[in-house]
Amino acid sequence: MTVIADLALLASNPGIALIAAALLVPWLPPALARVYAPAAALAALTYAVGLTPGTHVALSAAGLELQILRVDAGARLFASVFLTIAFLGSVYAWGENGRIGRTAGLVLAGAATAAVYCGDLLTFMMLSGIATIASILVVWAGGGERALRAGLRYAVVQVAAVVLLLAGVVMYAHATGSIALDRLPAGTAGVGLILAALAIQAAFPLVHSWLKDAYPEASPAGTVLLSVFTTKLAVYALIRAYPGTEALIWVGAAMVVLPLLAAALEDDLRRALAWVMNSQLGAIVMAVGIGSDAALDAALALAVTHTLATALQFMALGAVLERTGTVRASQLGGLRRTMPLTAAFYLIGAAATGLPLFVGFAALPLVLDAAAGVGGIPYLVLLLGVAGGFMISLARIPYRTFFGNGGITRVAEAPAAMLAAMAGVAVLCVVPGFWPGWLHDALPTAQPVAVYTARSFGTVVALAAAGVVAFAALTRFGLYPADRRNDVPDVEWIYRRLLPGILLGVGRGVDATWNRLMAGFLGLLTAGVPVVASVFGPSGVMGRMTRVGNGVAWLTALLAGDPGRRLFRRLNIRRCPDRTLPGVLAVPWQIC
Repeated sequence: MTVIADLALLASNPGIALIAAALLVPWLPPALARVYAPAAALAALTYAVGLTPGTHVALSAAGLELQILRVDAGARLFASVFLTIAFLGSVYAWGENGRIGRTAGLVLAGAATAAVYCGDLLTFMMLSGIATIASILVVWAGGGERALRAGLRYAVVQVAAVVLLLAGVVMYAHATGSIALDRLPAGTAGVGLILAALAIQAAFPLVHSWLKDAYPEASPAGTVLLSVFTTKLAVYALIRAYPGTEALIWVGAAMVVLPLLAAALEDDLRRALAWVMNSQLGAIVMAVGIGSDAALDAALALAVTHTLATALQFMALGAVLERTGTVRASQLGGLRRTMPLTAAFYLIGAAATGLPLFVGFAALPLVLDAAAGVGGIPYLVLLLGVAGGFMISLARIPYRTFFGNGGITRVAEAPAAMLAAMAGVAVLCVVPGFWPGWLHDALPTAQPVAVYTARSFGTVVALAAAGVVAFAALTRFGLYPADRRNDVPDVEWIYRRLLPGILLGVGRGVDATWNRLMAGFLGLLTAGVPVVASVFGPSGVMGRMTRVGNGVAWLTALLAGDPGRRLFRRLNIRRCPDRTLPGVLAVPWQIC
């Protein structure tokens, strides 16, 4: 009965219930699995919406209280968006036949949802590990050699993050006796390790390469799910555990601007969009670093709106990949003629990152206002990053894909299931833009905020216009780099190219040195063998046969000399004069 009761407590978390439901997918026929997956996600969403704030379910294990379910405003908002995308993502993946990818996608969605509902570090760590395993399988489900290699690299990085998280949680629990997932006091043992793990999962600078490396190698539906759950889960933990950490302001500033340099040159448009997503995550991290109630609300709101906008953009590019077999800017152009709905949905997603009348405008002005309170370089960098993000997502990507000339242009519109899923996300990207109060009322402080002011409207429109005009001018005058098939170098070049090259060079040098030493030794040995043979061989001085008399003479001479005296002294032999035999050949020493 106790086991059954504990399982019932676990199932009270909608995410854990979805994980359990996902385990049935591999055993279902493909046709039934297509219907079952979105139905399971929809059931979990319905259950989550019915949970009221303040609901708390705990489970005791090994003397620790595991908070399986903690419902508050932030967790409810994140979980609602996660499960909505899980439902629409399952519809989007209707045409994919891979059982592993479909199962892993539901497990990933369930683990991420369960993690935002949990209230302790240990449960969060375990669910984060499950999400990591599922996300690795999602990458591998993309198929092909590139997906396999990218998945292996992704696995190494993400497993390292989980190990750091485990070590940090153990140290923190030992130091404080608490495992509550709340604001962690700075300087406490384990806090730095937990932050390092979240830094990897949130794609901080220098540990971000896994994001743009793995996302484009997954299937179209897999890329959508990865963009929604992996980094957002880490962002949620940062909002919970590290609000007001000043260093995050500067980390976020670096995240905002650095990825855009690569996004401007990247030929693979899904990889370019991943760079832009990394940049937009920087704005969320900056708001977490500022740490005021308004800034944390802004971070939470931007994370939600960014999830919807990015998911729609990746859906549109996935549909392009499905129909053309490529998403390289150098091979596309003019697809608006044959894929007009896909083009429209992409533009809605790009506009939803912050333009007025779209969902992003309910959050972006809040982040800009929070950063304006800090002022200085971080605020200027944020403005530059927002304009650069608009330049890539609102100008470069749609122009190269849908409005440019040349490349693949005559293909069919996206499949009906993909269009239906994109339409559902598009509604979520538009409706809250007209009524931003819906989003603001769901935030922890639930304070009404006026975003449709002349200042907010003018600032955002000016930044978007600056990005679009800059791209148009650079393209018009031939100053924008030409699109060509390339892989933009990144920090991963250090461990994928530089370090292996150094190790191989050192290995070759050691091998060459060893070979030279062995060759010299063998040369000396070869040259010395005849000399040794001439002395100690059968015909040598020391090795040839001699008569007994000659041997006795040699021995007598040896013992009569100084070496003989030393030998007898060591053997405790002394001279007995009265017993000495006369004669030159007599032995003058004997044992007394």
